Amino acid sequence: MAEKRLPVCCNELDEKRLRKRGLETTPLAEGKAHDFGGGKVTPFRAEHGYGLMAKLMGPGLGYLIQVPNEPSLYISGDTVLTPVVKQVLAECKPDIAVLAAGSAQMDLGGPILMPMDEMLEFVRLAPGIVIANHLEALNHCPVTREGFRTAMARAGLSGKTRVPKDGEVIAF
Repeated sequence: MAEKRLPVCCNELDEKRLRKRGLETTPLAEGKAHDFGGGKVTPFRAEHGYGLMAKLMGPGLGYLIQVPNEPSLYISGDTVLTPVVKQVLAECKPDIAVLAAGSAQMDLGGPILMPMDEMLEFVRLAPGIVIANHLEALNHCPVTREGFRTAMARAGLSGKTRVPKDGEVIAF
């Protein structure tokens, strides 16, 4: 039986290491659109924390996926709210944005994901629907689904946010 090999889109910084593991990779360069599923995917820089924590966590990427006749999708990635994230929301105007909303923090240093004030700003800046994920995912993610919903309701943002249950499928 022939082995199926699916290509793996990856940060160009990870390509060499992934190829050594036998994966067929398609490296994605930050800020450059790449062909993807009949459309394009554009990776944007994501900062997994501030200062020293960001350096220790390493560079990350968020992805804007645009396919004809489908809503555009921005997956912010594990990031804090940066000028790049704000720029993607303002200039690319994604129909749907996925927010890593757990507000993760390690024992040392500051947050490695957006704290609640940044999440509120992200939702306000997003032109379309925001799907919150990464909630209750790990023990260092203190924001719960209910806590996120409550904060969004208090800010009058419930109408543009979705908080899926584990395994739930949301169709657009």
